[in-house]
Amino acid sequence: MQQTEFTLVKSIAINQIKFDKTDNLIAISQNQKKVGDSTLVILDLSTNKKNVVEKTTVNGNSVGNIIWKGSQLIYEITNNDNNVEVKIFDLKSGNSNIISSQKKTLSKPSVSVFNEWCLILVNTPTLIDIAKKEKIRDLSSLNKTGAVIYAQIIDENHVLIGTEGGKIAKFNFESGEEDFQLNFNFEFITWNKKYLAAIGGGFQGVGIWDIEKGTSVEIVDIDLVNQTFYSISLDKNGDNVAFGGRIGHVMIYSLKLGKEIYREKLHKSGVNALSFSNDASLLASGGMSGDVCIIQV
Repeated sequence: MQQTEFTLVKSIAINQIKFDKTDNLIAISQNQKKVGDSTLVILDLSTNKKNVVEKTTVNGNSVGNIIWKGSQLIYEITNNDNNVEVKIFDLKSGNSNIISSQKKTLSKPSVSVFNEWCLILVNTPTLIDIAKKEKIRDLSSLNKTGAVIYAQIIDENHVLIGTEGGKIAKFNFESGEEDFQLNFNFEFITWNKKYLAAIGGGFQGVGIWDIEKGTSVEIVDIDLVNQTFYSISLDKNGDNVAFGGRIGHVMIYSLKLGKEIYREKLHKSGVNALSFSNDASLLASGGMSGDVCIIQV
């Protein structure tokens, strides 16, 4: 597999990496360290040109979640005073605007997008109309078993919610009914149309489930119980899952073939971010030392 390597701000952890719909651009978010450091960069893979969207200010502004919406980039930025802004950057005009701003109570805010809706979880899961910048509804009433600490919109009718007690459920937010439920103490969740995968509490172990069957998926070749993982990504086709390890290893497991197809130490330290391209031909990984690798799958 061919690979490309580069470094953004040295010794600063990469938070997230996301490909745009063309797979020619990748957005990379990073923690802040000093005033002027870039915290959100868009890289053109065809030219290697970098477009800095956000820089660190005197108040500090670490960019976490990032989501592409056509030629626009929606991202969550947290300041040192625990104020969380969700902003939208237009690639064509170069302008950015605030969609939402509120004080956070959760350690890990989350943002997801479906069509013109944005689901923001800073305190409670709130659905917002992106164009109007207006609140549509509060979805916290869907779950009755604990505080919601993870929420992602799936489609026009469904949301995926995770709670402090380790419950993960897919809800129909119109009827309030559960379409899928499992119990797993998680740090991070990812999903596609076929599978749901989660990193365990304390970043120890991984669970993978077939959503339609509601059953766990057995993984051979990789010890998912005793290893420490910092990141995980499923491709959109549901064929491959990638794991980011504690000491810099990236592993790819083929769910279709039932075996590991790639393992390499790509980073100096932990792999904090992973993302497959939309056509699943590329995998981007980001390390805790600010280094980024892109490999052909």
